Amino acid sequence: PVHAVMPLHQPERLETDVFFGSAVHGQPFGAELRAGRSGAHHLHLVIKARNGEHDGFQIVKPVRTTAQDVETQIYFAVCFQNHRTKVRNFVHLYAMKFRTEIEITSLGVKIGYENRVLALGSCFAAHIARKLAGAKFRVAENPSGILFNPLSIAAAIRSYADPAPVTRGELGFDGEVWHHFGFHGDFSAPTADEALQKMNAARQTGADALRTADRIVLTFGTAWVYERQGEAVANCHRRPAAEFSRRRLSVEEIVETFAELIEGPLAGKQIILTISPVRHTGDTLAGNAVSKAALRLAAEELAERFPDVHYFPAYEILNDDLRDYRFYADDLVHPSPQAVEYVWEKFSATVLSEQARRLLPDVRHIVVAAAHRPRNPQSATYREFCRRRLEEIAALPQIDFRTEAEYFRRCIEINS
Repeated sequence: PVHAVMPLHQPERLETDVFFGSAVHGQPFGAELRAGRSGAHHLHLVIKARNGEHDGFQIVKPVRTTAQDVETQIYFAVCFQNHRTKVRNFVHLYAMKFRTEIEITSLGVKIGYENRVLALGSCFAAHIARKLAGAKFRVAENPSGILFNPLSIAAAIRSYADPAPVTRGELGFDGEVWHHFGFHGDFSAPTADEALQKMNAARQTGADALRTADRIVLTFGTAWVYERQGEAVANCHRRPAAEFSRRRLSVEEIVETFAELIEGPLAGKQIILTISPVRHTGDTLAGNAVSKAALRLAAEELAERFPDVHYFPAYEILNDDLRDYRFYADDLVHPSPQAVEYVWEKFSATVLSEQARRLLPDVRHIVVAAAHRPRNPQSATYREFCRRRLEEIAALPQIDFRTEAEYFRRCIEINS
């Protein structure tokens, strides 16, 4: 985008008006954009001066081509041509760039509707998982709840690989609810039996997801861990700080922990590794910077060491591409919905298979139709609308539309 222009030469006359959408002396008005030689774009306009004379107006903007491994040029020229005298005047403009866009090369792995995905890690993993689920991909998201540090993610994977039941002895009670230091607070409950039921169901869900998944999305949030009785906890559950010791994981510890998993329960699965762009200000900004650096180095080493590990630059997209607080939420650390959507666009363009990207508009059409609330659900028009959606669903058997199909069938039956 052009943020500022600086004219180096002024045209002879500035008292001109640009006309759009008609023609003068057989020549078109308005924006006529065509590609010129060397990949330049030529924007042709017709200008009418105050005295009634008509001049040609042409912008030539060099653009990047696939054959040119160079940065997009930021100089462009405006050419004014007097139709009476045929004299051309050039104005050279300089466009200042205030943004560094990230160009992501192919990761070497794709996600299609035939794949099954398990997403684990921080809240950023949850954002991507929900985008995938909204597009009707087969994805399981954080069965044990959000996990911030690599050791807790690794512990969850081990628990899914060998799903031993959670026992009452593993629970803690704070006077209000029963909790587990390996599960998010969403699984806590007023009674131990209720907590165990929720946690064991979640662990079994994770075991099923790990067994069937061929794509794993991991998001590391922080290298700082809190340990209790020598083990890293996934959640402190508001317990006194004196019960925990805090330390920062080394790059080597993270790499070796996941190397063991990649050669074990994650063997044969394609892994997409990301670093959460969310800043952990509770660790101080300096502490957060060191933490993210350790996570990024660990991710790089894992990607270099294992061909099935691929790094997606979500961290760089937000911190280097979208370097502005308008892309953050009110807390100034989490990405805004607009930023999440931007990262999803980058992710889908890079990671989703070509066939999946082609199907996305059709999928969205059906999902939106299922969320539509008709003015008269008992009308013959709406019943026909539901029948057409069922026909569209039948034409896409590779996509799991069971929820939507059941909704449309129910609407037809109830209103018949």
